[in-house]
Amino acid sequence: MVLFNTPGLKLTLTESPEQGKIELLVRGKGYCIWPNREGEGFPIDGVYPVLQRENCLESGLTLSWPATAGTLAVALFPLRGSGLLFQIQTSEKGFHSELTLHSNSQDSLNFRFAAQPARREQWTTASLPERWLSSSLKGLKFLPKQFQVGLIGPDGRCGLPEKEGFRSLETLGKSILKDFPEETIPPVLHIFGYGAGHDRAYPDYSPSERLGGPSLLKETAAQLKMMGFRLSFYMNARLMETDQLSRYPRLRDGICLEERGKERVEEYGLRRFYVMDPQFPPWRDELLKQAQRLQSLGADLIQLDQVAGRAAAVPPGEIWGLGYNTLIESLHRAGLEVWIQGVSDYYQADCFEMTWRDLKILPGGILRGGNPFGLTDLTLIKALSFKGQL
Repeated sequence: MVLFNTPGLKLTLTESPEQGKIELLVRGKGYCIWPNREGEGFPIDGVYPVLQRENCLESGLTLSWPATAGTLAVALFPLRGSGLLFQIQTSEKGFHSELTLHSNSQDSLNFRFAAQPARREQWTTASLPERWLSSSLKGLKFLPKQFQVGLIGPDGRCGLPEKEGFRSLETLGKSILKDFPEETIPPVLHIFGYGAGHDRAYPDYSPSERLGGPSLLKETAAQLKMMGFRLSFYMNARLMETDQLSRYPRLRDGICLEERGKERVEEYGLRRFYVMDPQFPPWRDELLKQAQRLQSLGADLIQLDQVAGRAAAVPPGEIWGLGYNTLIESLHRAGLEVWIQGVSDYYQADCFEMTWRDLKILPGGILRGGNPFGLTDLTLIKALSFKGQL
């Protein structure tokens, strides 16, 4: 079936029900924007010869995609004119299929959508205006700058002058505005390690008394807002420090279990954490309470860490990701915005952090890095009705 036929680009869709695959054959010259898994190394032996021949090893556009989210969409454009978005709909049970790239020859790239089972009705197409491609090629100047600052580290050492405490953030804010002037878009100041320390005492995010406690943080936040900053605070939506369980006994039943019934624990440095079930209501309630306290002190945004960048373990039979989306919805109702690292159309976050890195191609055509071609492109996000930006 010919899906798309425009001067310079032809897309043909074929189905192989017996193999459980749908294959999209792309012929011609144009632009392809596909998601890559963030922070992973993955082989591209199949497409490496074509990229090499077309002199595209050091240029191009791509999206980062979190390791926990499958590739759900691809955008294809001719050299001139409108393009096509090809995407899969997540099933009612939360399952979705993945896209893989494969090259049969030096003259074509085949996109093989390996659905198990492959059902044509899972896939939808939409036209993409040419302006979405042309605007993405111009760069990211319209995005606000985000500045991140860590206060107390995992080892308990403080990066601020303790006698000034939170008030020293005002000095930092003035320095940022001097060195990185922004004419139109308010910058975001993201703060982590403001409680007992980064990776310490989760899920207790009480502002550190060493730095002046809640009252001084609230006073400082008001001054930063007067300077024009929007304020973001870190929270880990996935982990609880094991030493904190005695303070939160009602959360014990929310600890994810391994196959043999043992509590799931992860270690970071010398610290041990329980992996929590995002669908356990008391866990979400505790995170919401902590976030609302930060909001009362001046928070505009909350980062929910490890939602997209690391696999979320949930008990068998539960829909992966549903619990985090429910948490995000509750934060929205409270008037907070939510951002996560990586890019995913699965979560209802307002903002996504996207960074670009230098190209690193290892022997065998293996790419490493979040955005291996060096630039972040927003075409797919716009096509998927993405509203926020960070």
